[in-house]
Order: sequence, then structure tokens, then C-alpha cells
Amino acid sequence: MDFLATVLTPNLWIGVTFVFHAAAMVMEIFFWRSMSNRLLGFGKDQADLTASIAANQGIYNSFIAAGLLLSFTPLVPDGQNLVLQVFLLGCAVVAGIFGTLTVHHPRRSPIRNYITFALQWVPPALALLGLWLTA
Repeated sequence: MDFLATVLTPNLWIGVTFVFHAAAMVMEIFFWRSMSNRLLGFGKDQADLTASIAANQGIYNSFIAAGLLLSFTPLVPDGQNLVLQVFLLGCAVVAGIFGTLTVHHPRRSPIRNYITFALQWVPPALALLGLWLTA
């Protein structure tokens, strides 16, 4: 297998996307108050004020993670796993690009904001590219 085919292995990037969204879900739903200070520089009041919003984001991340995991099970009818993967990966790419363009934290450098959001949309974009190249 050549290097490009190895780098663009869809299942690798689907796995990375799953792990990212599962980790984000756990942090946003269960550990927001304790981790938002370290990750975003939020004080206790700001963390408390945004906790319900973060939990809602966590639910959305759980949908992406659960759907990607489901796409590898026999519960999905033959041939439909690709449709499910493309849809969920597309959602992750759109959300990541939207976040990159619209979310800016005043205490963080713009480059750090872009790197953070690139972690959200680059892996699913690579998975989509890999799926397209192997189709």
C-alpha cells in the first residue's frame, strides 16, 4: 500500500473523528465546570453560566460519535453504512468550518482558535476524501 492510500484510509479518520466527538461529549456534558477554566480560561461564574450550553453541544457530539460507531455494526442494513458515514462526516466538517469562521475566544490567539477547530473538521474531511477515493 502506498503512502497516500495509507494516510487516506477512511476507517482511520472515521476512528479519529469518533474519538474526538466522544471525548468532546464527555468533557462538555460531565466535566465542563472543571475543565473549561483550563481549556478556555473561564472563571467559575462563566463556567456555571455556560454549563447548560456546553451540555447541549455535548449531546450533538454524542450523536456524531454514536452514529459513526453504529455505521460499523451489522445493525445498519447492507450498503447503508456508507450513506450514514458520509452524512455524519459531512455534518462534522460543516460544524467545524462554521466554528472556525465564527467562534473567537478573546483570551486566545486567533491561530489557536483555528487549530482547535481544525481538529474538528480536518479528520472528517480526510475520511470523506478517503471514502471518495476508495468508492
